[in-house]
Amino acid sequence: MSYKRCSKCDGLFCDVLRSLQPNSLIDDIFIEGTDNNSLNGGRLLSLDSDTCLATFSNPTITDDSIFIVSCNKIIGIEVSPPTP
Repeated sequence: MSYKRCSKCDGLFCDVLRSLQPNSLIDDIFIEGTDNNSLNGGRLLSLDSDTCLATFSNPTITDDSIFIVSCNKIIGIEVSPPTP
């Protein structure tokens, strides 16, 4: 599955998220305007190309917790390599 390109979702990290497969492991996400990472250890669930919202699982809160952020506000991502 790949995500479609949208002109309003043109940030570098929007492109990075578009290149990932759903359920990719994300180690850390850094958000513009925050002092620390806003997500530590989750999975990419979806990227909405119309709204630029990226949805991640957030197991640090609860197993079914989600974290939603505009991909345009992401200033750093640490991604685990895919497992064979």
